[in-house]
Amino acid sequence: MIHQNSSFHAPAKNLNLVDLRPKENEVKGAVKLDPFLYKLLDNFDSKLFPDANATFVTFDKEKENLQIFISNLSRQLQLPQETDQQSYGLMFEGTRSFLTEDNRNSVQQGFLLVLTASPETCVRNILKLIEKHKASFELGSELLQLCTDSAFALAFQEQDGYTKLIRIIEAGHLDSHVSLLFQVLQAFELLLNTYPKDWTHVSSKFVEKLALYINGGSKVENNDILSISLKFLINVLNKCPHLEELIKNTIPFESCVRQLGKSDERILLYVLTLMNILYEKANEEDKITILKVLHDKPFRLAIENMITREPRSHDPRIFGQIVHIQRIFFKELHGLAMRIPKDEEIEHIVQMKEWYSSEQDSLASNDSQNGASRACFDDLNCHTWGPFRSLVKSIPPGSLAIDAIIDFAKSRPLQLEEILIESSLTFDSWPLIMARLVNILIRVLAICDLSSEANDSPNQNVKLLTVVFKSEKPFHELFAQIVLLFHRTWREMHANLDELAKVISVVDDQFERAIKMNPSSFDEIEHILQHKISYFHMQKIWEQERLEKEELELQNPIIRELHDYLRPSIEAIVLKARKNRLKAGTNFMKVLKGKHPTLMKTPNFWHWKLDESERFLCYMDCKIRAHGPEEDQSTIKKVPIFSIRQIVSGNEYRDFIIQHNGLKTFKKSSSSLLAQSGFCIEVNDQTEPFNLTTDDESNVTAWVEGLTCLLNPTNALQMSSIKADVDQMLGLEVRIRLCDLNTPTLDLEPPPAPPNEFSWIPEAYRNLIVLK
Repeated sequence: MIHQNSSFHAPAKNLNLVDLRPKENEVKGAVKLDPFLYKLLDNFDSKLFPDANATFVTFDKEKENLQIFISNLSRQLQLPQETDQQSYGLMFEGTRSFLTEDNRNSVQQGFLLVLTASPETCVRNILKLIEKHKASFELGSELLQLCTDSAFALAFQEQDGYTKLIRIIEAGHLDSHVSLLFQVLQAFELLLNTYPKDWTHVSSKFVEKLALYINGGSKVENNDILSISLKFLINVLNKCPHLEELIKNTIPFESCVRQLGKSDERILLYVLTLMNILYEKANEEDKITILKVLHDKPFRLAIENMITREPRSHDPRIFGQIVHIQRIFFKELHGLAMRIPKDEEIEHIVQMKEWYSSEQDSLASNDSQNGASRACFDDLNCHTWGPFRSLVKSIPPGSLAIDAIIDFAKSRPLQLEEILIESSLTFDSWPLIMARLVNILIRVLAICDLSSEANDSPNQNVKLLTVVFKSEKPFHELFAQIVLLFHRTWREMHANLDELAKVISVVDDQFERAIKMNPSSFDEIEHILQHKISYFHMQKIWEQERLEKEELELQNPIIRELHDYLRPSIEAIVLKARKNRLKAGTNFMKVLKGKHPTLMKTPNFWHWKLDESERFLCYMDCKIRAHGPEEDQSTIKKVPIFSIRQIVSGNEYRDFIIQHNGLKTFKKSSSSLLAQSGFCIEVNDQTEPFNLTTDDESNVTAWVEGLTCLLNPTNALQMSSIKADVDQMLGLEVRIRLCDLNTPTLDLEPPPAPPNEFSWIPEAYRNLIVLK
């Protein structure tokens, strides 16, 4: 018997417990060498680049000294050990940002870091290479990537890199290397934007150098250099107030206009932005000069070409700057609209000879001969011109109304004379109307939506209008068009003086719609006003919009629920109406087998109708007399509704006629509508169907629909005519309920019983009464 030892499984000595869990702050990953490292270090031969270019490491994010960790890595990867202990650095592989004490906690498990030169070493050697003309395109690309890192920017600042880089650019050392110059300027701007206070390093000589790139005074002619120079100067204007005057002197406003012919959208955006900033920072005298340049044809033509250039997929920021320039165009108009005119200016409008007819002129001129007439005229003048004076003294329209009226009278005297002759309005009405039309233009063009506090964010109501750049005085051109539009609409509406407000409202709607179409010329506006939104067209547009609005409202979920609720009752009403049509009865021709009614000398008729219980179809013989049809009640017969198998109509009925009457008979009668206006009723217990023919196709339609309602109401509701009636009645019912109208209720009380005696009827008429 084998005895088991109780200590057989016991260990010979106690085991030490080992914690296999990773430490909380330790992360494991890999470090690889930067392939560009040999260009960023002093006296580093690329041939001595170590074979081992990567290693796996463990990094303690809290306790490990970062500089010692980097030194150990450099020795492990067999890199030259520089006398300076801070020659090397680490950066994240994806973002190309340096690992520092500030971001060491962002190192994740499974990291991949790049061992490269330290930020200080990078700055020192890159500047040295650029200054000695040894920099390459790859070095420029590396500089651009490093500029986005705060550690590199700080090192650049500490080593006075701004001053050194500015001197290199000022001296023109990079003018022969356009691509590198572009990269360096981009990097410089990124560095300055990282530390905005460092814009103070920008010197006047540096600004003059950039101005040469823009004005063409340098040998460098490159769109990239031009765009970055413009962008740089925009930042200088915004961040270096002490250099504003220098930029205004070195970059004349006219020189910016010449750059608008470029196709590069970057240049267009920066040129327009620079022009807007130069205007905003100019004094009042310079602003007047700039406005003259903006109104000149070369500038307007450049903007027009820019807007209409194909393809039209421009950067939206470009259009935003053009809108800003458009607002500058409108500022002068805005000033006039917000200025109250003097009494002398208003009186000048009142005394204009254009308003007065020959009779009124004679009345005004005969004051020496007839003092009473002169007094009467003056009293009329004060009374009728009062509304005009009140309107132009309000802002808007203010002095802009005075300016527009005077300009129209001077530039278009013949048109004004024609309007006054053809118009049925009184002589004093037109200045008031014109002032109100100016108000319409101010609102449509959003002239008074301009705000000095919102120059950097144009009002959303201000839209880009191409026609603004089509004329030196676009507002006055548009004013002339709206005056003609009012005159034309007044005649088309056959309006009288009481409808003046209505006509003004219509003209307002017309002109706003025309401007929203953003026409490219004044001729196009006129075409739109005459052929697309005349008063005749506006009536159709309003009706269409009303229907669309109603349709949209009817698609509301609550209204749809009301539709669904009312539909069964409306369908029942429509089906009932179709059945009632059958109850009224109809006379049909009898069609005997082998004979057609058109070939018979005296066609036979019978009268068909639905009985009140809706269970039987009744038919009887009928004779057509001169005074009307006569039904023979003794021949009445009934067809149960449930016994009807089917109704034959349409093309099937045509085939039925050919089958029963023969093709030869059918051809002889094909000229008659009788062969096409009829239907058959097939009954289960009868071999011969009832063939009903009439010369009135509407009777056939009514009976086919009515019988379908009796036999299969579900199919009947899918018939187009019945479905249309249901939708029409349903829409009408819903609209009545939405209008909150009281639906008339039917009086369901039975009528009173007829009288029992007729003594109250005159004796001469009693024989006409038949008592049953």
